Amino acid sequence: MFVPVGRTGLEVLLGVDESHLPSEQRDAMYTLQDTMAARVGGDAEVVGIFVSAEPLPPRVLAMALGRMGTKEGVDESVIPLTLEQARQVSSLDVDLFDLLEPMFELVEVAASRTEDDLGNAADELLTNIAILVERYRAG
Repeated sequence: MFVPVGRTGLEVLLGVDESHLPSEQRDAMYTLQDTMAARVGGDAEVVGIFVSAEPLPPRVLAMALGRMGTKEGVDESVIPLTLEQARQVSSLDVDLFDLLEPMFELVEVAASRTEDDLGNAADELLTNIAILVERYRAG
């Protein structure tokens, strides 16, 4: 779905929430990352945000973190948000990119951890994003 915004727009990839099925959720995150990589070209900027009904299970996010980072000039990092967090973020009276930038930094730090520590990194990432969303909402 393409959403016009000013002189440009956002391409929104929609999927069905299958958060009750962890393997399907993992596959959905992988599909999003692969689609993002395929969309990059020219002047396009791709931002990945994965919205789920409930927080991603850390083990599912840990597997996805292992695939995040910049590969061949394409940043395949994805911010995991719950539906409620996404609503809060979209309702804030701030520049969206001012909020997304620190979230992407958190994802970058988590994805840079060693493979055997990605479970802890995923848990910390979910906690830190929740704190950041609350801080902006309260602020």
